[in-house]
Amino acid sequence: MYKIKSMTKAEVSEYNGINYFYYLFLPILLLFSYINYRNGLELFALFEGLILSLLLVSMFLFRNKTGERTEKFVILLSLLILHSMALFHGGFANSSLFWFFIFPLISLYLCRKRTAYIWIALLLISILLMIISLKFSLVSVPYKAETLYVLMLALLVETYIVNHTLEIMLKYKERLERFNRELLNTNLLLDKYFILIKTDLQGNVTDANDTFLKLASYTHHELSGVSYCSLCANNTADYLALECFSAMDKEGEYDGLLECKKSDGSSYWADTHVVAEYDENNEKIGYLIFQQDVTQKVALEKASITDTLTHVNNRMRFDEISQQRLEEFSRYKRISSLIICDIDDFKLINDKYGHSKGDEVLKAFAKVLKQNVRFTDTLARWGGEEFVVLLPEADMIHAIAAAEKIRVAIQRHDFDCEERITASFGVAMTQSKDTQTDWFNRADRALYLAKNSGKNSVNYI
Repeated sequence: MYKIKSMTKAEVSEYNGINYFYYLFLPILLLFSYINYRNGLELFALFEGLILSLLLVSMFLFRNKTGERTEKFVILLSLLILHSMALFHGGFANSSLFWFFIFPLISLYLCRKRTAYIWIALLLISILLMIISLKFSLVSVPYKAETLYVLMLALLVETYIVNHTLEIMLKYKERLERFNRELLNTNLLLDKYFILIKTDLQGNVTDANDTFLKLASYTHHELSGVSYCSLCANNTADYLALECFSAMDKEGEYDGLLECKKSDGSSYWADTHVVAEYDENNEKIGYLIFQQDVTQKVALEKASITDTLTHVNNRMRFDEISQQRLEEFSRYKRISSLIICDIDDFKLINDKYGHSKGDEVLKAFAKVLKQNVRFTDTLARWGGEEFVVLLPEADMIHAIAAAEKIRVAIQRHDFDCEERITASFGVAMTQSKDTQTDWFNRADRALYLAKNSGKNSVNYI
């Protein structure tokens, strides 16, 4: 059989269709030729044998991929001659007339519309000539001319229906191909730029696309059956397990920014959307996790709000968070407290040891602060040797206790200096009609009082 691997889909479809025509039509023609010969109709048998030979030649041309137009021409010409013979043949006219309805289908399938219409017109002309011959008694056949009128009308209706159906099918095919192309492009874009992970109902990974495997440096074998929560950093795992990855009757939907672990221990940030996956019976079978790597974006955003020396929040971030705390107090009466701390006699350290040593002290000081504030608190460097801490939902008593805890931790810490490093603290709680300036100024005055009362102390207003 001719190899079709280099053909397009349309050419393959046409090739198969013509193949089926040969397989179906040649045996039928051979049978009719045999019947005519047995019935003493040697002339008709001879014509059918000639047509059979022509079809075999066209089949040879078709199989050798030469003369496509020629083999189509031979097929349609052979059918036209056979149909014309059926008009003059009286013995099996009823069965022969049935094959007239195959001709428009084959014509429209093999040829373009204009060429197909020409062949169909030739068939109709042959029928019309037969009707004229019958009207003038030029031929004698065992059927009436009215039968041919009905045949012509039926062929015209069939041609219209087939043509209309083909147009609908072609439009549908074009739309389907366009949809498939768009779907393919969408899948390629998703696979190239987005991470896709599939899990079962318990959150165990069942599949992941190449983008994730390349980014996180995992293999399919390493991921198989691993809980996705174990691939998340910090406290995200517990939240996902509780809200999404459970067999309970929940939608299991999540939107957020996740820090995820790679196989080498490093991490990346991903904008994450988790949705439940359902089968054809609308039964939940697992979860789909869509992610986009936003590590660079997070790094840039973090750099814009982070103090470059101490790696705590900068003043811009402090202003943003403090305004949020004031709005929460104004709307919901959620109190917050502010602590300002200042390293005592920091100028002496710079003068004695130099600014590089002063920078080391600032970094160590910030580290002690981080270790002694809550996860929900906001630590920021205000400027120079001054730091601020925002404590949400903390009243004055709790804020003073927190400041005292930090003061003691700093006093006990070894900053690798001859002098003992200490700090002074000013505390203020949100009040009615506070502005950021009002709130900060009260804490700053409290800090001033702590400095004037001997330093290394906590004061409040």
